[in-house]
Amino acid sequence: MRGGFSSSSRNRGPGPPRTKSFVRARPSLRLVLIVLAACGARAADPPFDSTQLLRGAIRLIHQNIDRAPRYTCRQTIYRNRYVPARSFKNCGEVLQAPTLEDFRLASSDRIRLDVSATGEGEIFSWAGAKAFQSDRMADVIGGGLSSSGDFDAFLVSIFAADSVLYQYLGAIEAGGRRYAEYTYSIPESTSHYRVQTGRDPHDEKVVAYQGRFLIDRENLELKSLTVRMNPPPAEIKACGVETRIVYRRVAIGSARFLLPEQTLLIENSTTGARSENRVEYDACHEFRSESVFLASEEEPPSPALSSNASAGFPELPAGLKLQIRLTTAIDPASAFAGDPIEGVLAKAVPLPHTRYVLPEKTRVYGRLMTCREDFLPQFSFVLGIRWDSIETPAGRKPLTLAPLRNYRHGVAGETRPGTGAYLFDDARLGRDAGFTADWRVAEKRE
Repeated sequence: MRGGFSSSSRNRGPGPPRTKSFVRARPSLRLVLIVLAACGARAADPPFDSTQLLRGAIRLIHQNIDRAPRYTCRQTIYRNRYVPARSFKNCGEVLQAPTLEDFRLASSDRIRLDVSATGEGEIFSWAGAKAFQSDRMADVIGGGLSSSGDFDAFLVSIFAADSVLYQYLGAIEAGGRRYAEYTYSIPESTSHYRVQTGRDPHDEKVVAYQGRFLIDRENLELKSLTVRMNPPPAEIKACGVETRIVYRRVAIGSARFLLPEQTLLIENSTTGARSENRVEYDACHEFRSESVFLASEEEPPSPALSSNASAGFPELPAGLKLQIRLTTAIDPASAFAGDPIEGVLAKAVPLPHTRYVLPEKTRVYGRLMTCREDFLPQFSFVLGIRWDSIETPAGRKPLTLAPLRNYRHGVAGETRPGTGAYLFDDARLGRDAGFTADWRVAEKRE
């Protein structure tokens, strides 16, 4: 299959499905799925050949996959994690909990990425970055629930394999259109759905899965698809993991191709907790030839950084301490991990054994790495920062920093290189520009 997918627990891996952490779905996606998959309008179904319709739909899906160019889309992820508001006796009760009234929102964060679909799978970077960093989303965004494979990995596995079993369920009417609903089942022996089961990315298991899909009776277009692990591996301690994808035609170049519009990933744990990721896709365009793949967790310096400009200024020595004040105002309610940020040196920094000084208010540039609100047991705001470059008298230079953990708001557990995570018990502390923290210049590969 094209670009094997995986679903992982806590940290995911590349290719098609990887799974593990969640977000509350906006009514838009959830209502669409409920209306399409649960609408009761199964009345008078005029006779038609459901097998012939399915064959025509599969031909269109194959054409879409074969003809689509390499392309890139912006991927906006809303992640929510809930804890149970009441006790559940078993997984059956957890999965049957009908509404979010049975849960309490524990945390919420937002992430914005670029994802490129290639013949070999998907690769990811922060939105607007000049290079793609990894074929594992978790390498970019860190911990929490993440997944891949929404573009064509599921489609190839479900609609291109000879061993898939389909069953026609009947007709559904929604939004003035008539759909044919089918089920499918993929056994473990032919599955490419991989689930990360441990901390090591290579700790994976292949899982069987099944689900439903809707085909537009008029134009044979795939409208929606659900994918449900059957069953989840015991190691990830999940009662159920389900992916719901809604499709639309998107213009790329001079043609229109079938792409995901929204994805909802839901995980219910054996403890009763629920995680949801709602993913929205937009700004799709052909893969730029100047884009490159950087197989590293580190983002490359901006092309604005000139090697000629850097030539006349010494390298900042490892161990040099910098105090940086954030000048970008950050609103926890609207900021996204991946947003660019700016700061300034809070005080002048002499460079040892040289005549050079980095003056106070020297500009520093970086990116938000985490922007999360925790609501339980009480409110707190977690801000993750990484600085990538600095203005010098000789021009803008790349910067490799490590956070100093002696700041009172330092958060343990952040493992991404060069990232400092800070905890606030008042959202205004993170929103207002002026937050200051201590850093040191790190070795290049630290």
